[in-house]
Amino acid sequence: MGTGIVSTALYVNGADTASAVLLWVALAGYAVPVPAYGWRLLRRRERFVADLLGPRAFAFLTLAISSNVPAARFVPAGHTAVAGAFLAFGTLGWVVLDYGIPVALITTLKRGPSLDQVNGTWFLWSVGSESVAVAAASLARVTPGHALAVLAVVCWAVGLMQYLLTAALVLARPLARPVQPEGLMTSVWIFMGAAAIAVLAGVRLTHSIQAPRCCRARSSSGGPLSCGRSQAG
Repeated sequence: MGTGIVSTALYVNGADTASAVLLWVALAGYAVPVPAYGWRLLRRRERFVADLLGPRAFAFLTLAISSNVPAARFVPAGHTAVAGAFLAFGTLGWVVLDYGIPVALITTLKRGPSLDQVNGTWFLWSVGSESVAVAAASLARVTPGHALAVLAVVCWAVGLMQYLLTAALVLARPLARPVQPEGLMTSVWIFMGAAAIAVLAGVRLTHSIQAPRCCRARSSSGGPLSCGRSQAG
């Protein structure tokens, strides 16, 4: 996920070779967790389900987020079909996990009704929504129709609400419970990262609305590749 983000930044700034290397590294890393999750579900079902219903269940959203990151990277390179495939998988994972995990945490009888279970990984709830917004807004600039733009706006707004709700819960914990310094580290860096991707999603939405018509159709003077690179930031 992080490698894909750096690859996108390098590509936008013209470092194509370094970007391509990191993209392949990111794709190789992406290929590992998917079968690993499947193996763990088959061989360690009880532990897998316990984690899925536990306070760190939001960490499973990294699977959906890491699908949307390559989608945003492939768009400025002109590989819209590949980007669409990654976005479709990431959106499916987002729908299932972003809503399934909170419902599971609320309905399970095995959780402790305490703020002690709240931790920084809960910000991935918001990051999952914003990652869909970033990828959808990026792809909306180079594809016809308004469906992707609407999806991006909805996910961006949902992500903002999730961010505010999660921030309230995470900040309430140290006020109500004693917390060790090491317990604040995860909360702090994901807190800032979730805010950063929300801003990025807003910027991509602004660019998708302001994008000229040349970015939505191929032309001999540039096409989606040149427009995507110039506006992908």
